[in-house]
Amino acid sequence: MFAEVNPYEREAYLISPDLSFLDKIKINGICLEFYTHIDFPHFLKVYLAFKSRIIIFIAERGKRITGGVAIDDIRIIECQVANETAATPSKNEEKNSKTLLECSFDTDLCFYEQSSTDEFKWFVGEHTLTPETGPQTALSGSFIYVEASKGDEGNEAYLKSPIVIINQTVCIVFFYHMYGMDVGNLIANLIINDEMNGEENISNFRHVLVNSKHNLGDIWNEFRFNFPKKYMNKKVQLEFIAIRGSGIEGDIAIDEITLLDGKFIYAEASMGSWNDKTFLQSVKVKFTKDYCLSFYYQMYGKDMGSLDIYLLIYNSNGTVITNKIDVLKKVDSLGLLWRLKTFNIPEKVWQKPVQLIFKAIKGFGVESDVAIDEIQLTNGKCLKNYNPIALQCSFEQGSCQYEIVSDSSFTWYVSGAFSKTFETGPNTKFSGNYLYTESSKGNEASKTYLKSPRITFETTTCVSFYYNMNGREMGRLNVSFVTFSKNGNEILEENKILEESSNLGDVWNKMNYQIPQKSLYRPSQIIFQATRGNGFKSDIAIDEIKVTDGKCIDIEGATYLECSFDFSFCNYIEQNNSSFSWLIGTYTLSSQTGPQYNLIGPFAYVEASKGKTNDRAALSSKIVKFIKTTCVSFNFHMYGKDMGRLIVIIRLFKSTEKKEYEKVSDAIILNETRNLGNIWNFVNYEINGDYLLKPVQLIFEAYKGHGFRSDIAIDEIHLSERSCN
Repeated sequence: MFAEVNPYEREAYLISPDLSFLDKIKINGICLEFYTHIDFPHFLKVYLAFKSRIIIFIAERGKRITGGVAIDDIRIIECQVANETAATPSKNEEKNSKTLLECSFDTDLCFYEQSSTDEFKWFVGEHTLTPETGPQTALSGSFIYVEASKGDEGNEAYLKSPIVIINQTVCIVFFYHMYGMDVGNLIANLIINDEMNGEENISNFRHVLVNSKHNLGDIWNEFRFNFPKKYMNKKVQLEFIAIRGSGIEGDIAIDEITLLDGKFIYAEASMGSWNDKTFLQSVKVKFTKDYCLSFYYQMYGKDMGSLDIYLLIYNSNGTVITNKIDVLKKVDSLGLLWRLKTFNIPEKVWQKPVQLIFKAIKGFGVESDVAIDEIQLTNGKCLKNYNPIALQCSFEQGSCQYEIVSDSSFTWYVSGAFSKTFETGPNTKFSGNYLYTESSKGNEASKTYLKSPRITFETTTCVSFYYNMNGREMGRLNVSFVTFSKNGNEILEENKILEESSNLGDVWNKMNYQIPQKSLYRPSQIIFQATRGNGFKSDIAIDEIKVTDGKCIDIEGATYLECSFDFSFCNYIEQNNSSFSWLIGTYTLSSQTGPQYNLIGPFAYVEASKGKTNDRAALSSKIVKFIKTTCVSFNFHMYGKDMGRLIVIIRLFKSTEKKEYEKVSDAIILNETRNLGNIWNFVNYEINGDYLLKPVQLIFEAYKGHGFRSDIAIDEIHLSERSCN
């Protein structure tokens, strides 16, 4: 018997004939037996109506309009039944369901148990064994994973939680990772042991949460599932099944299983037609002072429509003022993550009746649900969560948006000179000014803090900075990444980026930090804490705090290619054959040529009012090596009617027996001669294949045109460890 999906009906019923004749049969026990086939995400419910002596099968449609539910070979057979005494809860059932289901896998499996083939099984660790597969960075601490270098294709590894009873509304959250060209399949189920009226178990089925067979790349994917009310007070169990793929590059990992309290409100897209609208309206209220409106929203599904949130303002007679105030406008799928929106109630609406409107518009299909949660009003203006770009600072104009907090005269200073104290502090600048602590002030163990503004990350992001710890009486530098609760009042987690107390010599050291996936869309802050050592030879310095999209890069020395040209050429060397040369500034000298505006601060440029036609000026990087596929990007500007030429080259070298570098070939990234107007142009170039693990150099060659209106500029050279695609 097959229940086919009907988009206009939610349920289909199959009711047995009267079974009261079974009361007259004298046997030890009677069992119901049947076979099922259920297409995700549909459901099958089975009920035994004791008074009317009938069995009811209910096929319930999920969010898709394909597939269905099938049953076959329904039989009533004689079987043994348990004594009708009250069941004693197991030790696991007596424990809190939150305690039993939650696990960070930092040391062990918590209360989870596994079953698998001999070799293909779950392991706890901070990394997997095979390159190009498995998590390259953990969410926090360790995670649990299957190692695809073991076992055979199709092997299965099971991980199951204890059986628990959940009696309140919760959201089940976990992260999973599937990276590698041979990745197999990950299935996550909620197993429901359905007991009716305290009688025997007549139904045991799996609600599929995740069924993924794709290489999702080296990212952690978040899954959230609101525990259905219909499963409350029933015995349930979490189950994870990893199925090995066709090769060794198929590691699968999971981490951070948590239970969150609360419900949300959503627009169900399996009902209605395309472009249908639904509204959620607040009561009318009046504001008399500053308030911060905040809420979370989720828009996930390939058929996604739109979400429009705004304030309506009313006159005293109750009529709507024409111009509404937009709070949020979003279209298209934004993924599984919940996103935070904060909004300051504007002063111009004070003392007027206002109403908050949430308008969801259905997309093209059933996969366009829109949800909102945790609508809150708090006194005062919204806690300002800056864009992550606010973290960037080169300390050329002070400490940017960072706050300095000190407990003594030992504090942070901006300097562009070398250290005032012998045998401590930087004796070579990294680029322009830097920030440092002066240890000739303060006492041993004095502390000073540098705190970033609170920011909100929305995508995979890498934060990097340079630090210098030179001095035989060195103290300590601690750098932390702090994640706050939604309202910003509570610290949820503090991760250590750096803990260093050694004398590292007079060198600038680079530190990269990958922002954890679970910290996205939450207020965050970076804190630098410097502690004075046991003497004045313990100066600490930092410089060039930067934020880049994507994963942190892992290459040998190639970071020397990065430069924003903020008052220096960084690690580039200038070569020219005349007065036509590279300069740094925020504008060029001649009119109708060169950048009329900058990207971010100063840039590098050639001044065409000097030199002769075809004069060459070159900027050459250090020779470096790339370990992994990397995308090199930069911006360039070519404006002026006498324009010359800009050539950008990646030069490949080989090492000779004398340990010198010999040129092998040049790859042309850019060869441009046109007047492109007063705009900045973006270029990226992928380093891969023959250029990996070999000496390479990046070269910018500018050639003067036939007049002074041929200024050329470059800026913002960056690297990202990914394909440029």
